[in-house]
Amino acid sequence: MHSTAVHTAFITGILIHSFRLTHVIHNMDNVLALPEGLGVGIESGRWMLQLLKDILKVIGFSYNLPIAAGGFFLACISLAAGLTAELYQCKNRRTAGMIAVLFVCFPTVSATMVYNFTLIPYGIGILLSVAAVWVYAHCHCPIIWSAICIAVSLGCYQGYLPLSISMFVVILLKETVSGKEVCYILKKGMTYAAGLLLGLGMYFVCLKMLLHYYQKELSDYRGINTMGQLNHGALPDLIREIYRQFFVLPYGNTKGIVSCSPLRYAYLICILLTVLLIVLTAVQHRIRLSSLLLTVILCAVYPIAVKFIIIMGQDPYTDTLVSYASVMVPCTPLILLAEVQEMKSDFLEKIRRYGKKCAEVSVIVLIFFYIYSANLNYISVYSANRQVEGYLNNLVSQVRMTEGFTTDKERVCIGEISDPMLEFIWTEGSVYRGAASTKDFLRCYSTKFWLKNVLGYQIIFADEEKSEKVLQRPEVQQMPCWPNYGSVKVMEDVIVIKFEDAEKVSSWNQEPSDLVKAFLD
Repeated sequence: MHSTAVHTAFITGILIHSFRLTHVIHNMDNVLALPEGLGVGIESGRWMLQLLKDILKVIGFSYNLPIAAGGFFLACISLAAGLTAELYQCKNRRTAGMIAVLFVCFPTVSATMVYNFTLIPYGIGILLSVAAVWVYAHCHCPIIWSAICIAVSLGCYQGYLPLSISMFVVILLKETVSGKEVCYILKKGMTYAAGLLLGLGMYFVCLKMLLHYYQKELSDYRGINTMGQLNHGALPDLIREIYRQFFVLPYGNTKGIVSCSPLRYAYLICILLTVLLIVLTAVQHRIRLSSLLLTVILCAVYPIAVKFIIIMGQDPYTDTLVSYASVMVPCTPLILLAEVQEMKSDFLEKIRRYGKKCAEVSVIVLIFFYIYSANLNYISVYSANRQVEGYLNNLVSQVRMTEGFTTDKERVCIGEISDPMLEFIWTEGSVYRGAASTKDFLRCYSTKFWLKNVLGYQIIFADEEKSEKVLQRPEVQQMPCWPNYGSVKVMEDVIVIKFEDAEKVSSWNQEPSDLVKAFLD
């Protein structure tokens, strides 16, 4: 394992994410997983996560602790960076160090850190997705070992399979342009494909068995219950969307990956340099026509590999959490640079030297803005947390001061919190999914869990049927909306809080969805 990459990744990871590691930050999901929990397991197809939940609960390591979970997560990514640097034979320490820092500062890492409860299984998932590629160069029976790594990685989180596929494609691309025989490369590609397919098969077999064991069914959230059921009719449109998002990154919907102009230009330069380095390497090794054709095919497959999550989910919408494979875009020119030795032609040698400088500068720009953006998001979410806590404390105080208040009365909430006076100044900093504003947190399904799990108020809410009857009362319909005077009233055995004029009660008075129940299980 490349020690420079491991040490660089872990030390810089601790420094980059130090604010998150030392502060308690919640988002709409993290407040549900308090004081312990790992989120939705088998219902989301994450059978390994389900097993980890059971194991960690037994040994007492299931608590949602930022420093413990975050440190474990960064350690896993550091090991993955070391395996990557060794896999691609990064002899230059500067190159290995840049790849390592990219691995720990990439937006997917920062976004995942906000979902603190996921860090242990997701860290394992990332490490195994890289190990699935690394074993081919270092283990006997690599297909079996790779398949096991892929199956367990998918069982932790399905979003990291594209990282394995992208790394496979880069290996094949590197060897093709370096002059290796086409038959050798095709055989190697088929071996990789066999490991991937076997891993997918093992994943689904384990999933079926554990669904039966736990007596559960897959959720329909984000198409989880249709995993593996590829709609061939939609495939052309999905592939077109993949190319659109890959080559027009600033206008894609991968939120946070290219959130400002310097990142857009840096990514564009990395893509162009990759093409340039492939051409230079092909010239250097004077590859044959068959190798040239294979190179073109691999270049065409490369964007599909990076954005393969779109095909997996059969949905053009992707977010920061499932976009970790995009880290290979800036890593690829750094990897290919090792294949381009000193050129015989002075003109080509100048291109090689300037290309190397451009690649390194582009990666430095990416690293700088990713570190900046990560901490901007952490501060944004931290500020939103403080506002939510203050706001809900004020709400509880006002309810307690209402005439006729007693602790045994049930609450009926009408609509969702919609306060025109509430302002959140950090909204522009919320570029990652999960880094929401105060209003988003107060209007989402987890608001009552802020009251219970964060503020410690054990409040009794009326059930949905009783709440609907209260909603139909004329005096309730005439009440002003929160925070106006009179928006909180005691009516017989209930306390009514009217947040907005609505035809339905708040989600506070509704039964939690099956997914939330599974989350809390």
